[in-house]
Amino acid sequence: MKKGFTLVELLGVVVVLSIVLILAVPNIINTFRRTNQNEFDSYVKNLKVAAENYVERNRNFFEQFNHDGGKAFISIKQLEDEGLIRNSVVDPEDEEGRLVDNNFTIVVERNDDGMLEYSFERFEAGIDIYNQNGLILHYDVLNNNGIGYRINHYIQDLSNSNNDVIAIDDSRWTLNSLLFSSSDDAIKSNKEINSSLLGDRYTIEVVLSQNGGSNTKIGFEDFIELRLTTSAPSWNFGGTTRSFGTPYTHGNKYRFAVANNNDGTSRIFLNDHSVLVNSSVNIDENSRFIIGNETNPFIGELHAIRIYNRQLSTEELNRNYQIDSNRFDF
Repeated sequence: MKKGFTLVELLGVVVVLSIVLILAVPNIINTFRRTNQNEFDSYVKNLKVAAENYVERNRNFFEQFNHDGGKAFISIKQLEDEGLIRNSVVDPEDEEGRLVDNNFTIVVERNDDGMLEYSFERFEAGIDIYNQNGLILHYDVLNNNGIGYRINHYIQDLSNSNNDVIAIDDSRWTLNSLLFSSSDDAIKSNKEINSSLLGDRYTIEVVLSQNGGSNTKIGFEDFIELRLTTSAPSWNFGGTTRSFGTPYTHGNKYRFAVANNNDGTSRIFLNDHSVLVNSSVNIDENSRFIIGNETNPFIGELHAIRIYNRQLSTEELNRNYQIDSNRFDF
């Protein structure tokens, strides 16, 4: 007659199995991690090759690479849209095991030896990553370095409105900005913006650094204007001025924004610092967007302008600001 296992024997088997599991599980986990890391490393190599192909396809639109320090930002999404990269992989640094975010960026920069270097960065900086919902005007000097832009002297409107800025002298371009040194450098949108697109709910974002000028005006004259003085910036709502109440230093880059509501209030921004103000203004006439004029010149560097026909939320504006800070090295 066969005897069954005794309790001591069963306990011994459980102990042995437990020891095996204790020894095996970390190895299994490490194997998965190594596999994910190897797949990710291979994916990043493919991203860099895809970015090289993208730059080669569009070389005429990367004039900044003719100069040391020239830089461009290409989102993974752009490479996917061009059919240059396909399947994503698990991001080994994502605690929830998600795929690599296709809003992440390949940074391309020309080094001192004249070679282009490609690096993968876990931040959002591609021109296509900004909020697109309601965008009716978008100037981005960093994305306007192409030969066509400079030869024809214009800043392209990157929204679907085709409202370019024309008559820009070649000497005013830098690697990531447009220079303003006198009242003669004032610019404005080529076409008036239809007031029916704006009305009483809109958002304006301006990225710049001011180096001079005592009372610069940027915006829609007689409606909503960003005023930059020697001491403090403010937004002027049809004659009512509202200040940011935060420190401001000439020469530094800033993102200024106003999100106008139809309830008599607006939220104004200096970088990611916001203030709710009891002011708003209805843009009820067609108007051009201006940067400086003969009596109130802007002296400094312009990087970007975005106008929306809706009030962006604080979260949306903060995300746009983060993209700006990545693109323009705040």
